[in-house]
Amino acid sequence: MDFIQKSGVKIPNAVIVSGITQVPEQDEQVIDFLKVYGKIEKILSVDDSLSEFYQNLIVEYSSGSSQLPYRYTVRDDPTIVYEVKTLSSVYATNIGSNVTKTYLAELKELAKLSGKDYGEVLKEMSQIGEDVEAMRPTVEESSPTHVDEVPRTSFSDVTPSNNGATDYVPLTSGRRAPSLSVSDMNPPDIQKVVIEHIVQGQDVVPHMQSQLGQRIRRGRERVYQPRQTYLSLSEEECRQKLCLTRQAVTDVCHLLADELGTDAPCPYALPVAVKVTAALYFYASGSFQHPLSTIGGISQSAISSAIHAVTSGLVRHAGKYIQFPVTPDSQETTKQAFWAKCGFPGVLGAIDCTHVQLRAPSENALIYINRKGTHSINIQVICDAACKITHVFANYPGSSHDSFILANSAIPAIFEGNPPLDGWLLGDNGYPLKTWLMTPFFMPATAREMF
Repeated sequence: MDFIQKSGVKIPNAVIVSGITQVPEQDEQVIDFLKVYGKIEKILSVDDSLSEFYQNLIVEYSSGSSQLPYRYTVRDDPTIVYEVKTLSSVYATNIGSNVTKTYLAELKELAKLSGKDYGEVLKEMSQIGEDVEAMRPTVEESSPTHVDEVPRTSFSDVTPSNNGATDYVPLTSGRRAPSLSVSDMNPPDIQKVVIEHIVQGQDVVPHMQSQLGQRIRRGRERVYQPRQTYLSLSEEECRQKLCLTRQAVTDVCHLLADELGTDAPCPYALPVAVKVTAALYFYASGSFQHPLSTIGGISQSAISSAIHAVTSGLVRHAGKYIQFPVTPDSQETTKQAFWAKCGFPGVLGAIDCTHVQLRAPSENALIYINRKGTHSINIQVICDAACKITHVFANYPGSSHDSFILANSAIPAIFEGNPPLDGWLLGDNGYPLKTWLMTPFFMPATAREMF
């Protein structure tokens, strides 16, 4: 029994990584990359020197596996490249090759014991198939007749028991297939080797035979569309279609990996990278029709579910990243950044509202119509000198004025608290002038006022 079987790895759910450097900082990068595709169940390092996968890494997912093969390059050292492949493809090839070699070796040993030439033994094996074909009855096409079904011994289903498995072949009415026993087809010695070969094959790769049997019973397999992710896009395409860099999208995948991962046993569960790619494309384009289906390779209903899941996950994590500067240290840092960039002292943020268009709601649709005649939500946003968002308030429809939204947000209470914040916001003419809110001169007359 080899390392794979001893470890109890679920081969259909696993991938194998070659090129391991044994440097933790580098090898952890490829592990983080694989986490994008789903929840990882176990990670095994092949330490068996006799195994063909020695010093490779096996990563088993809780369900399914990623779209592979893939070459992952270390960010800091482009000379280090990891090869990632599905374990089922590599393992099946190696095991099948080993079984075939073992079978041929046994035939050679049989030829040696029987005193026959190895080539003659192989010819006898090939002659078996020709004899079976010659014994099949022929049906004349010009005279259609009634078709019956009678059992015929199947050579491919030979087992060590005396009861051979049977299948069915059509014969013309009134005719029966000639009886042909297993001993007539094969000499006993060759039959023994064939049976041992089949039994050994069943012991070595039982999961492969089980999957093959399922495919035969099902007949026609369901074909799934290829699921593309941001990883198939270049850096420029990623910025154009998703409005984020590849690294930023990877960070989002890592952030939501635990929430978007699934333990479902189905092989077509969407990986985290596919869900995030679909959602970000929707955020960037505002549409989940044909263009998004092309990039994701998934149905519209699956896209809707992915968008909802990704959006809910981002909202849950928003508080970690969107924070208004209320501590003395954060306030001082924000003020210094505005002073260095704009030459304006004491600024804690720039405030404005933006309209996000939406489909007309089924209830109270009129209050969502903005001054441009479209339905929207008027969202209040505050950012720092680096354009990093520090506050979002999205509770009012498009007909609401900016000043009204500000008055009903938490910002007045923050600046007018006890003690009040030492600083102010910068806003446009849509806001009233306050001790903590600076707006432009209504009619600037001097160069200083215009500045």
